[in-house]
Amino acid sequence: MARKIQPWEAAARRSILGERCEFDDFDGFEGLWFRPRKYSVPGEEEINSVGIQLSTDLPKPIFKKLVPLYEGKDATKITPADFMKVLDEDEMAEVMQLFIKQQNANSEAVRLVLYHGIGEHNFTEDQTASSEVSSDLVEALLEYQGVTARMVRVIRTHNRPLAEPTPETSPTSPSGSTEKQTSASIAKTTPTEETQGS
Repeated sequence: MARKIQPWEAAARRSILGERCEFDDFDGFEGLWFRPRKYSVPGEEEINSVGIQLSTDLPKPIFKKLVPLYEGKDATKITPADFMKVLDEDEMAEVMQLFIKQQNANSEAVRLVLYHGIGEHNFTEDQTASSEVSSDLVEALLEYQGVTARMVRVIRTHNRPLAEPTPETSPTSPSGSTEKQTSASIAKTTPTEETQGS
């Protein structure tokens, strides 16, 4: 049996939801939308723990061998054959394992952002609003790169800490003093929409 939502929880939930994002410009997604939510404390911790995995460095001996490859060269023109010239077979295997680990961590980070950052949506059978986010829904959304990219961007923007409003100064009064005023509202920006990716 589902736990009954208390009145304070319903009001608090409205405060963590963002603006509705629609997908009418994606074929097959017409009429579908979602609203981002602020991450919960456990959700943010889980997302951050994956970010720590992404900062894995190469072992120093391998790093020292690779540095000369990049000195004064265009990094995009360095090929796996160049790596093979300076690394032995075991070191190449270790580098490949790190690349695979990073790819897996990137995918997991996207999953977690969607799972913890979708507040409401109508990706349901009858397109009614729902706050339920299942791993099945997340996996289904991951099949559509353009939709996923937009959702992740909107969620991350919604979870970014707001900048403090900058104080504005009024013209100098006849007495020589100035009064500081705080801007009443922060300008609302809408993320630019990427081109249709699916």
